[in-house]
Amino acid sequence: MSLDIQWNEPHPETGEKWYIEARRFAKVWSFFVRYKRRSEWEAFRNPTMAMWDHILDALKRKYTRRDGVEVVDIAHLEKHIKTLRPALEAWEAEKRNRAN
Repeated sequence: MSLDIQWNEPHPETGEKWYIEARRFAKVWSFFVRYKRRSEWEAFRNPTMAMWDHILDALKRKYTRRDGVEVVDIAHLEKHIKTLRPALEAWEAEKRNRAN
């Protein structure tokens, strides 16, 4: 079963509003972004830790509403995030250091 989660937030570098979509299909998450509301989605290859945390929060909210999410979906994502977190946080810290 496929699952889509969409949200918008300020772009971390420009501060302009951008739209983010995370799609899960066959237990694989893919990220897409667009910079204008009516533009085409573009693949986004480097999701941040904040994006992963946002998806986890959204899944938990969907689960409490019984909106097509099961406990196993949340557990699978938590496990995935746990393995990604050290590498992503190191990468984000290095990126911040280069910017300064």
